[in-house]
Amino acid sequence: MIQVNAGSLSVVAAGFTAIGVTMDRARVMVLGAAGRRLHTEIRESLSIRDHTLTDLEGLDHPYAKRHGRVLTGRLGHAGPLAGVLVHRQSNDMRRALQSAFTPSKRGYRVWVNLTVAPYARWVIQGTKTMFGRDVLWETAIDRQVRANLMREVVRVLGKELRSQGVVRFGSSSRSPLSGTGIP
Repeated sequence: MIQVNAGSLSVVAAGFTAIGVTMDRARVMVLGAAGRRLHTEIRESLSIRDHTLTDLEGLDHPYAKRHGRVLTGRLGHAGPLAGVLVHRQSNDMRRALQSAFTPSKRGYRVWVNLTVAPYARWVIQGTKTMFGRDVLWETAIDRQVRANLMREVVRVLGKELRSQGVVRFGSSSRSPLSGTGIP
């Protein structure tokens, strides 16, 4: 049996058989594929280019706490991630997004390196005047992103490993990002 938590996704493969691959190697392959996909999805959430800082000012700062909520209607964004998308003003936050497989914890970690983009802490956690947008965790729990992670798991187990067995998907009970993705 293989059990993996990737993002908000929990995967259990029972009755697992694959020729020439150990269970640990299969776990690493599945987790790596799902983790790399999660990294790609978060990177996309950090890449909105439809508003400059001047545009946001002209929209009366839609992320300002004085409004009581993020004004996604003013931004023209739709969907479950509309309130957490990050407008790319430079490439710093995208460059700061990092990920790695951590064998000791048997996990795949995605985080923002604050030495590359120190302001990312305020974007994610917010400030006294601006709502935070935890783009890492919100992207990880998004329904479409979870479906994409599931496709990666099935692809690795089926196409790459030619394994047989039953795969069950569920929700992970813990945040792999420690709630914020900020170390």
